[in-house]
Amino acid sequence: GFFLRTAEIDTERLDAGLGEYVRMSYECSNRSVSLLKPRKGQGAKLMNGDFSRKCSPSEEVLAHYIIKQRLMFQGQRVLEVGAGLGFAGLVCAVCTEALCVQLTDGDPQVIETLQESISLNVGEFESTLVDAKRVEWTEKTTWPSKTSFDVAVAADIVYVQ
Repeated sequence: GFFLRTAEIDTERLDAGLGEYVRMSYECSNRSVSLLKPRKGQGAKLMNGDFSRKCSPSEEVLAHYIIKQRLMFQGQRVLEVGAGLGFAGLVCAVCTEALCVQLTDGDPQVIETLQESISLNVGEFESTLVDAKRVEWTEKTTWPSKTSFDVAVAADIVYVQ
């Protein structure tokens, strides 16, 4: 991969009966980005199978691109569509000085995991505002407004059953 990564079982969540999560930490441009990856239990029951529990090669390539093109994101409002684990969006929030980054997905369980991953990185965001929101493309009322974002990013957003 493009990034040095470490992974460990999150024993706090396991001991609390919240399921088995792996805490993954990536070194990105002399910064650290952490995220949770559900393996078993509560966080693993997803609407569309386990695809959104994986950090794909294309997600890593997108994160690498974001770091290389960081000036394109500086001061911008960024939307990540179909965030899954949220790696690219979290890299954007930590490494680019974006004004804000909103991570979106259609699965409510994914959003809960994303919110926990956001809380793991709060000290790394500096002034970038970061949140996660459920966006269901078949429910127009959940869509972001047309003028809400300057840049949209996405990797692996097509799901075929």
